[in-house]
Amino acid sequence: MGHATYVYVISGDHGRQKIGISDNPRQRLKDLQTGSPYALKFEFVGETENGAAGQIEVEAHFLLNQHKAPGGEEWFVVPPDVAITAVMAAAHRLGYRCKPVDADAVAPPSYSFKRRRPLWVMIAMLPLYGWFGYWIFGISDARMMSGELPLGAFAIEAAVMMTALWLASWIVQWLGQQVIAACLSFDHAMHPDDGVKAPLPPP
Repeated sequence: MGHATYVYVISGDHGRQKIGISDNPRQRLKDLQTGSPYALKFEFVGETENGAAGQIEVEAHFLLNQHKAPGGEEWFVVPPDVAITAVMAAAHRLGYRCKPVDADAVAPPSYSFKRRRPLWVMIAMLPLYGWFGYWIFGISDARMMSGELPLGAFAIEAAVMMTALWLASWIVQWLGQQVIAACLSFDHAMHPDDGVKAPLPPP
């Protein structure tokens, strides 16, 4: 199972709904409440896997684009049920599973060394992983056996290589997300009337 992330809908006493993502929804609500003069609460929290939350969020924002609150990039002037419907419709349209969960039952992330990258990032990184394996078990091993590469130097080189791989995986994921966002934007441009025609709440 991949690392779970969450899409949430938070409502405030100002009558607006925020659609966002987090791997720790309860902490996110606390952070938002600290900077808000309005009481905030969860209307919905949906569990997703393998990086789907970000794409669902982008799609839900598009669906409610005409109801965006002034000055609020992720806030919308719609009733809570309309915001929830937009999230579920976005997940369905993209073909992702979005399982409603109780926000109070969501355990905070453990920040262990479990894989946190989407599967497509791991696949894209396979050539670099293969090259790293060849360097460790081929080139460096031969240099160590010949005495050309001291153990300390090998440890430093290995640490540098692993850091470079970690940075490369972040870059690959970021570039992939930009491509996905661009594809969604193109699709939205081709289908401009696909937004949710949500009724505005009374003033």
